[in-house]
Amino acid sequence: MKERHYKEMFEQEESHWWFKGLRSLVLMFIDKLFPCDKELKILDLGCGTGGMTKLLELHGRVWGVDNSKIAIKFAKQRGIENLKLADVSKLPFRQNFFDCVVEIDVSCLVKNDRQVFREIYRVLRPGGLLILHEPAI
Repeated sequence: MKERHYKEMFEQEESHWWFKGLRSLVLMFIDKLFPCDKELKILDLGCGTGGMTKLLELHGRVWGVDNSKIAIKFAKQRGIENLKLADVSKLPFRQNFFDCVVEIDVSCLVKNDRQVFREIYRVLRPGGLLILHEPAI
């Protein structure tokens, strides 16, 4: 994406109905499946400008990963500390590290989605949760 698209996302992410609705669905699943656990290790895979990442911090320690330097730059403006510039099909985390992986509209954008899912499986602990959203098209 171009920088202006990331800028638009950054500016609208907290108020636009689509972002707000999607965030509330994700948080609803986390609340339901991890009701009292506020010490989760969560990966926001393809974190973009960090709107979701910031909210996930209410549930534990969160890492955001994106392959765009521009997206990471905007996410840092939200005060997010655990950000990594990385290819989502080659994650810089150890095996079984995360309790939850959130992947919003990412695997449809990569060449090898099978490798992305292999990596998610690798870094997600047994019994962990993958929250996945992909566009309808």
